[in-house]
Amino acid sequence: MMLRNVWLRHGASARRLLSTAPTVSVAEAMERFHDVPKFTQYPHFFPEIRFRKKYLDLLTNPGVRPIFETRAKVVRGIRRYLEDRNFIEVETPMLFSAAGGAAAQPFVTNSRALGKDLYLRIAPELFLKQLIIGGFDRVFEIGKVFRNEGIDATHNPEFTICEFYQAYADYNTLMDTAEEMISGIAKDVTGSYKIQYPMDESSEGLEDEPAMVEIDFTPPFKRLPILETLEECLGEELPDVNSPGRIRT
Repeated sequence: MMLRNVWLRHGASARRLLSTAPTVSVAEAMERFHDVPKFTQYPHFFPEIRFRKKYLDLLTNPGVRPIFETRAKVVRGIRRYLEDRNFIEVETPMLFSAAGGAAAQPFVTNSRALGKDLYLRIAPELFLKQLIIGGFDRVFEIGKVFRNEGIDATHNPEFTICEFYQAYADYNTLMDTAEEMISGIAKDVTGSYKIQYPMDESSEGLEDEPAMVEIDFTPPFKRLPILETLEECLGEELPDVNSPGRIRT
């Protein structure tokens, strides 16, 4: 029997783990799918169900799958861009005896074999810099990092990061690289430099689309001098870092 000819039934194993078992024909399966409710019928609780039961979200909302596909295209685009420019992809340790590379609180675990505490990495930065010192001119990593801090719409304790390091380059090189990579990936993935993004992310993928905001990735990006821009936004002059007397005051 081929998988496409059966319906996968969700059930609980003896250990209360989610399991699947082939049970009925595809005709009955399609009939059952007609009875699956849309989360939009229950606006008072569907956001939490969507986030906690992603498989239900995928089953009931056809607009969700493209989000997964778009993310995969973006990650693939980043990797291809860097590899085409002779960056070498590496994997650095997830667990280490000290947390470093960013100003963030780490998650702590314990190694039975070593008999000491270890930290889940908060950034791969230090290991990547060691590779640069060791003679690799261009390296990058795409992987998970963990930060034991607050959770909100823009912060998650576990997320995917891309860090790349290049010898013999300065901030102008980095600005050029960021501009070319980000705008190029936006165009390759969506077909346009201008992207419509939902203001309410919890409603993304549902039938009732939220208000959208346009993000323009058309190059060249506007480049702002840091100090002058801060002074303009703050409405006051910043102290001259080359004048110790002014800094103390």
